[in-house]
Amino acid sequence: MWLEGKVRKALIVCPTSLKYQWKEEIDKFTEHKGIVIDGTPKQRKAQLEEFRDTSEYLFGIINYELVRNDLDLIKSIRPQVIAADECHRIKNWKTKTSQAMKELDAPYKFGLTGTPMQNKPDELWNIMDWLNPTILGNYWAFRNRYVVTAEKFGKKNVEIGYKRLGELRRRVAPYMLRRMKVDVAPELPEMIFNKYRIEMTPEQSRLQEAIQEDFVNLLKDIQEYSQEHEGHYDDNGQWVEAEHPQQGQMLGYFNLLLAVSDAPQLLQMSESNMAAKYKDLINQKTKSPKIEELEKICIENIESGNNKIVVFTQFARMQALAVEALMKVGGVEIINGSMKPFERQAALDNFKHNEGINFLICTDAANYGSSKCLARDSMNCWKVLKSA
Repeated sequence: MWLEGKVRKALIVCPTSLKYQWKEEIDKFTEHKGIVIDGTPKQRKAQLEEFRDTSEYLFGIINYELVRNDLDLIKSIRPQVIAADECHRIKNWKTKTSQAMKELDAPYKFGLTGTPMQNKPDELWNIMDWLNPTILGNYWAFRNRYVVTAEKFGKKNVEIGYKRLGELRRRVAPYMLRRMKVDVAPELPEMIFNKYRIEMTPEQSRLQEAIQEDFVNLLKDIQEYSQEHEGHYDDNGQWVEAEHPQQGQMLGYFNLLLAVSDAPQLLQMSESNMAAKYKDLINQKTKSPKIEELEKICIENIESGNNKIVVFTQFARMQALAVEALMKVGGVEIINGSMKPFERQAALDNFKHNEGINFLICTDAANYGSSKCLARDSMNCWKVLKSA
């Protein structure tokens, strides 16, 4: 390590789902130890004090939310290095998380993220302001130079665009190390995409038609309501449209349509009042063509020697149906949002190292970190997609 001998304490701040992966990578690639800050306030206090007061750990690993909660104790550690993983979490200077992070100081700071240059320049300013406030200077001077403003809806200085972006790129370039897709593509295995078009059952079609009819009727009611009720300007001068009392149900109908396209059982499993309206249309012995097709695909892969398969699905209840089906084929591990970070890491490790576990079935909670790497590497990745 280039900081070897200089660093007594290094703090890693990352999303909750990545804490145990960071520890695993530290154990794998360095001779040093890391401690994960997790658990109850009492447990975290003991862990942070152990990290601060002993020489056993070089790395302390904590998530953004706990930085807010345990700020005073973290500041007492006085780390020499702070690395913020997925640092777009602090792109908004108004959030409590961003404000807490700016109270942490260290001689060396690193921010790891995607491509902030493709987002709003003021979000880039906030990340750079945390790293080194001297690079882009005062926010209002920055805004005056790079943000185009105008009067809109009676409100002054409304942001409508950006300027001098080439100059901004040149100012931050010396402090950024960017890897473009073209740079890393040769290191990645070839990806093969297969799309399977699956016909819905007559039962699914009937459900879709019933939900669509109610959805269209609601849209008509909303349109008539907006014609009969005028909007108004709020205290900030922004125009606010009149809102139908049931307008929030639009997203609910959309999710019902997605659920039916996956499996009618999802409506049976749902506790929502909207879903209850359609349960009488569902046969108790109904099946999901998508789950059946997934099972066939997985059997074919297992038989051909591909014994590690990652499956992603949008719905937690769809995950339960996939688990029920694939347990007939092989061993299953899961990752979802209800699991604690160490439980997710344990499931991931078991999938990686246990020959008896063939499937890792994930919800969107696995969209960060090593689960994505697993899908990218030498294993098959299947996503339970929504029907068109």
